[in-house]
Amino acid sequence: MSRQFYGHLLLVFMLTASCSHEAEEQVGQTDATPRIACMSPALTAMLVELGLEGRLVGRSSFCETPSGDIPVIGDLLDVHWESLVRVRPTHVLVQGKPGHVSPEVLHVAGDRGWELLAYPLVDASDIKEAMQRLPIDLELGGGDAEYALQRAAEFSVRVDNGMSSPVDAAAGQKVLLLTPGEQMLGWGRATYLSEVMEKLGAVNSLQFNGWRQLGAEEIVRSDVDCIILASSGPVEIPSELLGHMKSMESQPRIAVLVHPGLLLPSTQLPELIEAMRATLSSSNEGASP
Repeated sequence: MSRQFYGHLLLVFMLTASCSHEAEEQVGQTDATPRIACMSPALTAMLVELGLEGRLVGRSSFCETPSGDIPVIGDLLDVHWESLVRVRPTHVLVQGKPGHVSPEVLHVAGDRGWELLAYPLVDASDIKEAMQRLPIDLELGGGDAEYALQRAAEFSVRVDNGMSSPVDAAAGQKVLLLTPGEQMLGWGRATYLSEVMEKLGAVNSLQFNGWRQLGAEEIVRSDVDCIILASSGPVEIPSELLGHMKSMESQPRIAVLVHPGLLLPSTQLPELIEAMRATLSSSNEGASP
């Protein structure tokens, strides 16, 4: 038999042997109040926005909450199994498509009766839908449900309103959207930042969907009016990029978009829309190589 099989078997045995008293307690639990373990910083931010921080019993080490005493239970890449079982969740929240959740997480959730909720947060529509679905999927009742649904509706209105009026200066501009790093990360179509940019009137020059690292040759071949460097922190224009731009026929301008929530597809989307609007409005005045 495979090593992976024995690993799964050992995991199940460890959880069953070390936490049997928690299992018995959870099976007999009749309280309808959700106990939420969240493995995604973006989803945790949504829960806080929806007024559900008090329902959180576990979080990832990357999650930020007003209260710092919520136990850390890991994330999909490094699950702290004993800690997760110990907090006795009724619902476990993960970021991604349901079909991409690891077999271990699916098996343990099914074995212990946890409701596993997975939300892909790729574009703006995904973010809005997650906010709207959470109060329903968590089977909230009474005042919790009413408040959360109202907050979700207000969020959707803010997002829709923010993207409803294009930026005149951005109309038809071909933009290369990059996040600086050891290698430039390109924001393709069907990503939340690209969707925001296109709703505001600009055209994403990258034809692929999702995110991909771009080499120097791809950047040089780009026929664009503007390069936007998008980051969650201060940006210094890389000297390598300036060198590449001298070889580009279009001689694009450079604009910088900095927002602390830029890499977190969550509740700061309305503010990110306004930051993109300001960047596109001033991109005609951006630096040239």
